[in-house]
Amino acid sequence: SEVESTEERLAYTAVFDVAPKVKLESYSGLSLEQKKTDISEEETSRVLEEV
Repeated sequence: SEVESTEERLAYTAVFDVAPKVKLESYSGLSLEQKKTDISEEETSRVLEEV
């Protein structure tokens, strides 16, 4: 954001990130592949210790 001010006028510039609007079309009938992930008890413990 930027502000410029003089005795005669005040100008303000603002920049915003705006997400585009997304319209979902029909998605029934789509096939998805679910991947299985195996996580060991040791790995779970290690990650929890890091947190």
